[in-house]
Amino acid sequence: MKTRRCKYECVLGTTLVLIALFLCVVRVISFSIPFYAYEYTKNHVSDVVCMSEEDLMDTTIVLFDYIQGNRDSLVIEKEIAGTTREVFTGRELLHMVDVRHLYATSMRVMLWCFVGGCLLIGHSIALQKHARRSIMLFGYKYALLILSFFVVVLTTLAIADFDAFWVNFHYLLFDNELFFLDPNLSILVNMVPDQFFFDLVMAILVGFSCIVLLIGWLLDRPIRKRL
Repeated sequence: MKTRRCKYECVLGTTLVLIALFLCVVRVISFSIPFYAYEYTKNHVSDVVCMSEEDLMDTTIVLFDYIQGNRDSLVIEKEIAGTTREVFTGRELLHMVDVRHLYATSMRVMLWCFVGGCLLIGHSIALQKHARRSIMLFGYKYALLILSFFVVVLTTLAIADFDAFWVNFHYLLFDNELFFLDPNLSILVNMVPDQFFFDLVMAILVGFSCIVLLIGWLLDRPIRKRL
């Protein structure tokens, strides 16, 4: 009974740690300047928004700083189609307030999941020191099985109908419809078109999958006997 309880505790703890790892991957890729530069070139964003590449990247950095709480205002002026004006409209600014709050919440969740998960894993293997490797491997395999189910479901939905997936995702995260932006007026929505978000989701899923497979391999590989 004690061993079974330790195993289930380790499954829960490992699941929480993997959720924290997933959020970490989301953060790293979502704020990757090289990723944005590649996507901007791929989708010809500079031409679409009528901004220079330098101004576009500068706007992106300002956007990152605002979301991460490193600056208080998102008001920024750039030359767009030959006219100097504020880049973002009032609706865009309101939506980014929601995005900023969402980011702060996700970082707190990431920290809570990591700390809570590590404590549960540590407690479970402390009670079963003689079998800590098997306990950890059991916890990892079943936690990975649980998360793999959700990853497969999300990937299938995203590939089948990404537009519907993305809209429903926004409805899940936000309690308003400020995320509906007019592409004829919004610089923001043209900076990150549907193809960008599809590539972002795929990059996150692939990156996370590679990391968890690497961790699984490290846990499962035979222990070499000391000579």
